[in-house]
Amino acid sequence: MRKANNEYRKRNPIKVKYASKKATCKGKGIDFEISAEDFVDWYSAQPKTCHYCGREFKDKFDTKIDRKDARGGYRPGNLVLACFMCNRLKSDIFTEEEWFEIVQKYNLVRRYK
Repeated sequence: MRKANNEYRKRNPIKVKYASKKATCKGKGIDFEISAEDFVDWYSAQPKTCHYCGREFKDKFDTKIDRKDARGGYRPGNLVLACFMCNRLKSDIFTEEEWFEIVQKYNLVRRYK
């Protein structure tokens, strides 16, 4: 069973990321309003760089799903891919616009590459 599970995770990393994020949101009471199919399509179409700082993702663990507006749920139009650092620092404190300003002002693009 464990071997089959590991093989599924390797073959379907985006579906696994979807299921994990959906479960986390359910536990935290955050709206999750995107189907698995739409999520896979959205994720596959995204550039493999951070939406905020432009840094290329080194591996799947560096890729985080962020909400542009943290007050909104996980839904189409409110999702972006972010690097670990931008996702962690932006948190739900800053808006998308505020975080763009901070990234530019403090030159975070260069620092975290």
